[in-house]
Amino acid sequence: MKRLSDLAIDHPRVVIVSTIIVLMMAGFAALLTPVQRSPAITKAVVVVAIPYPDSQPSEAENEIARKVEDALTQLEDVDFLVSTSLRGSSVTQVVFLDGVDSAEARRTVKDLVDRIRNELPAGREVQPRVDDVDFEGMPLLLVNITPPPGFDDRALKTFADDVLEELETVPGVSNIQLFGGKEREIHVNVNPDLMTESGVSLAEMRQALFDFHAEVPAGEFSQGSFDRSIRNETKLRGVDDIREAIVSSNAGRVIRVKDVARVIDTHRKVTTMSEFDGGAGAVLIVNKEADINTLGAARAVKAKVAELQEQHPDFQFATTRDASEEIWVMFRVLGASAVFGAMLVLVILAWTMGLRISLLVLLAIPFSMAVGLVFLFATGVPVSNMVVFAFILVLGMVVDGAIIVAENIHRHIERGEDPVDAAKIGIHEVGLPVIAADLTTVAAFLPMLLVPGIMGDFMGVMPKVVTVSLLGSILVDHFIIPTIAARCFRRREPKSDESQSFTALASGGSATAAKARIRPSVGPFTRLYAAGLRAALANRVMVIVWCLIGCWGAQVLIMQLGFNFFPASDRGQFIVRYELPLGYTCAETLAAAEVITEPLRDWEDTGVLLHYVTSVGYAGGISMRVDDDPASGPEFGQVQVELVPPMDRSIGVQEVIQYLRENIKPVPGMKFSVEEVEDGPPGGGGGDGRPPGQKNQQQGEGGPPIPRPR
Repeated sequence: MKRLSDLAIDHPRVVIVSTIIVLMMAGFAALLTPVQRSPAITKAVVVVAIPYPDSQPSEAENEIARKVEDALTQLEDVDFLVSTSLRGSSVTQVVFLDGVDSAEARRTVKDLVDRIRNELPAGREVQPRVDDVDFEGMPLLLVNITPPPGFDDRALKTFADDVLEELETVPGVSNIQLFGGKEREIHVNVNPDLMTESGVSLAEMRQALFDFHAEVPAGEFSQGSFDRSIRNETKLRGVDDIREAIVSSNAGRVIRVKDVARVIDTHRKVTTMSEFDGGAGAVLIVNKEADINTLGAARAVKAKVAELQEQHPDFQFATTRDASEEIWVMFRVLGASAVFGAMLVLVILAWTMGLRISLLVLLAIPFSMAVGLVFLFATGVPVSNMVVFAFILVLGMVVDGAIIVAENIHRHIERGEDPVDAAKIGIHEVGLPVIAADLTTVAAFLPMLLVPGIMGDFMGVMPKVVTVSLLGSILVDHFIIPTIAARCFRRREPKSDESQSFTALASGGSATAAKARIRPSVGPFTRLYAAGLRAALANRVMVIVWCLIGCWGAQVLIMQLGFNFFPASDRGQFIVRYELPLGYTCAETLAAAEVITEPLRDWEDTGVLLHYVTSVGYAGGISMRVDDDPASGPEFGQVQVELVPPMDRSIGVQEVIQYLRENIKPVPGMKFSVEEVEDGPPGGGGGDGRPPGQKNQQQGEGGPPIPRPR
């Protein structure tokens, strides 16, 4: 390594050109490396969800959960299996060991569940649904559509379907789920007495409608040099066609649908409802594809939404839970921390060692990060919050080695040595210790690569970034800093050996008596350190005793403080989940949300509240995390609240949450919970029988009754 450092100092152009090439490659990588909010999770997790309408948790556990668990005991390579029995459904989550393919795991689980389908309770809605958890297919953003006043709900559904088709053409969009609106459905309500009188059965009615609503071949004919095929199109085009459809014809008597039934143009049973900022509308949940640039995909979707807004000015389009906004907030917070840290290092070094040497030391930061970015692009690792955090973590580490090298070179220059010789001698003296220090840090981080499971996928990027960045800092310390120092510093008048001055201070004398100065004079901090060192050397036993007391005290404090791997952070998002007694409809559950949104609207005038979305019924598509409560049904609802970014408000999210907990007046029988959206990797589900809304659960006693629509 010494010979390589000498060659670099003797050939500065090669070093400078190589440095410029690395920085250019880093700029190229920064533009093309995908950006995601969190690292990719490759863990195979399969969820078996089986609805059991009107059942109690104990019934769902005995009739479904236990049978599913018994069937899944044949699985191999399973880490753990957990079931959650709720009112109206049973959910079993199977977490496999590392290395298991998600698609293959899903097929195996589905085959085993299909074998026991006949053992499950009878019912059209009791149909198992087996899905593998796509950690990358999380919502990209929510598109909220607010129609003009008086707009028909069925027309809103049709319009939202058209918008859905438009958004699905955006690159990076995997699928879109639609909530809200009413889907058109035509009901044929038969009259049993008229059917009996006419001699028509329900099967004949169904078959007649099926035959009329068909397109069948009717032969072909030849004409000249070409052949034509004929098709009989008798598809029903409206309510009148259904009414006039012939059910039977006997002895000249024609029985039509209108003779035995009423045909009504209505809508399907409402299973989901949603509101945006308290107004009726539709919500489109845009899910992203795996391994894409989340930032770019979100921008493309928002550009398409802006285009649709121009085409349909009567409708109001808005985006919430935007992943790109969360990423920008992440970069703003973490980026500000990085800039503040770099400026702090610059100020401290400029104050203690001079501006020129502080700028020389700061070269380690951009070059080390440049090496890290090139590594991310080459290995296909996207930029995420853990990557940015790792860069900030390694910020002080790369500066440590640069300070040692630059200070030692500067010391030799102050002794009057030629800058080239000072650079060579300086790096020779401290080069090996600097490498050893960096490799020691690398050795401390590399075991994190052995962490299994979801946590391993989430945390595994940190040791990679830290290791590569430290290797980049070694290049800076041994090649770039010595080369630039040899060319930027001038030869100075020799100074007396600073060891004379330090010896005088250590013995209690004066630096002036030694006729030497240390860059440029012995300051108060050096004198304070020398005094402390004299006291420590004179009382060695006390120093050891105090060290042991400090270690014991640290152990006691650790046990008292507790453990929290991912502390809560203010993302400006939280969810209010609520549940009503069994038997309430979606409309009634949506009306009950007023007791939640009323105190929430108190924050509108403060500028803290950005948007809130109320959803009722099946809300699995809007779930925030894998371990969210899987409860679904018309009596379940949730209000998703989004505040302005943390940097743009002085009120914390916990203050808003506490206000809601104190001011929400639940209606009789209503349970609710307020949960902040958490950072960190997704976790597993709860245990058997976990009741919905277990956090901050409250039972309404004296609130207003729920208005039932007539």
